[in-house]
Amino acid sequence: DLEEEEANAKVKAKREMEKQEVEKKKAKDIKTRAEEEADREKKLKENPDSQEPEVSNKAIPNTGNGGDLEGYSWTQTLSEVEIRVGLEKKYRAKMLDVQISRTKLKVGVKGQKPVVDGDLNAVVKEDDSMWTLEDGDTVVVHLAKQNGMEWWKNLIV
Repeated sequence: DLEEEEANAKVKAKREMEKQEVEKKKAKDIKTRAEEEADREKKLKENPDSQEPEVSNKAIPNTGNGGDLEGYSWTQTLSEVEIRVGLEKKYRAKMLDVQISRTKLKVGVKGQKPVVDGDLNAVVKEDDSMWTLEDGDTVVVHLAKQNGMEWWKNLIV
């Protein structure tokens, strides 16, 4: 029981670090947008007749061309998507509810609100997609894109 408590404390510490990294990323994204806005305003002052450049209001992709969201992150290649869902404590695979279909994804703990639940951005190859439980506290889902030559703008629409 003491080992389990220590393991759960490590998981909580790991999740807290991941949360802090996501917050740092959000702060960096806000700073980047602010810099874009300041640059745009400077260019408009220098040349008021110029066309206004577009300022993005979308999330800036993570290093894996995906996104870091609350509770999970995702990355992609042209042909695959990987989703990493952090759990609050260690679980066994049979305690999880993971459903992958051609157009939908659901990941969570049985009896609790799912962390990821919704329609996928595009169709996936259900038979070539799978999930695993890593270290008892991270669900890793691998999705094979039906169209292996496109970038997804988001995971869930």
